[in-house]
Amino acid sequence: MRILFLIIAFGLYGCDMVQNTGQGQDGEWLIPRGEVRDGGPGKDGIPALENPAFINMDNADYMQNDDLVTLARVGNEVRVYPHRILNWHEIVNDALGGQNITVSFCPLTGSSIGLNRELTINGSKTVTTFGVSGLLYNNNLILYDRATDSYWSQMRNQCVSGALIGTTPENVPLLETTFRTARTMYPDARILSDNTGIYGSSQYAIYPYGDYRTNNDFLLFDVKPDDNRLPRKERVLGVVVGDAARAYPFSTFNPDTQIAHDQLGGKELVIIGNQKKNILAAYERRLGSRAIGRFSAFSDSSRPYLVMTDSLGNRYDIFGRVAEGPDKGRALEPLESYIAYWFAFAAFHPQTDIFRR
Repeated sequence: MRILFLIIAFGLYGCDMVQNTGQGQDGEWLIPRGEVRDGGPGKDGIPALENPAFINMDNADYMQNDDLVTLARVGNEVRVYPHRILNWHEIVNDALGGQNITVSFCPLTGSSIGLNRELTINGSKTVTTFGVSGLLYNNNLILYDRATDSYWSQMRNQCVSGALIGTTPENVPLLETTFRTARTMYPDARILSDNTGIYGSSQYAIYPYGDYRTNNDFLLFDVKPDDNRLPRKERVLGVVVGDAARAYPFSTFNPDTQIAHDQLGGKELVIIGNQKKNILAAYERRLGSRAIGRFSAFSDSSRPYLVMTDSLGNRYDIFGRVAEGPDKGRALEPLESYIAYWFAFAAFHPQTDIFRR
């Protein structure tokens, strides 16, 4: 779906720019309305998943080891959302660990961002679902909530039009890695089934955007600003703290697990990176009110879910949770962070700098 979806469906490859047709909210916008683009299929033309089915990791025979996946964890429950399915749906409305969540994925910007879909509307908590609006800003997904029909810019992380304009959602931290790494670290996790009831399983084996992932010259629409300090499609971990933003490229980290200590926006950060396992995550170096000084990489083949340890003897998983040690069950403070293509993160955060080791 979107323009490339429609073209590939007719056996063609290539794309002409789709002009803005004026679809969507009238009234006030927090982003330039003239830069909001119609992606092609229309509102709900890309069908969000509702109450999806999940299966055991060992039964996911439709997955390849190097397939990218998004992971969510609430409490002790971990779920895995394959990009090969998210490419066709972009939004999954789910319930995990007793929390109503939405996992959103934009194939054009390579960004996964999780939301708590319990919104405060007129002073009351309301559980809603999100859908695909069919609109894009800086090539990035704009969601809409079905309770108020307000529009939400995914990477801006804000409601940009409608009754809830200006609202910042409560985020659900997500991670991105490969199916191999997810299955190794969390073999008991449940993975989104390709039996969605919308498309046949063979459709999810098709990437609907041609060579988009690897062609740095291929964007569906113009992007502002277009920062050329890195290749457009290089995957980075973007971290935002207040008005400060920094990009951590995968290429900066070695194939083995590396730990980096950094400062951003007045906060002390720890970054975990491993090119071979395709993991990159960042946390504030705090357990509640207590600051943690130094971290180091940790590896044990019998406990592949452990990635680092601290000076207090705690051992952590990739979600920043203490799995072993005196603070078992606690977690490092999360940050506003997600993996995306460089061009997209730099467009939404023009002030961003690039981490160099």
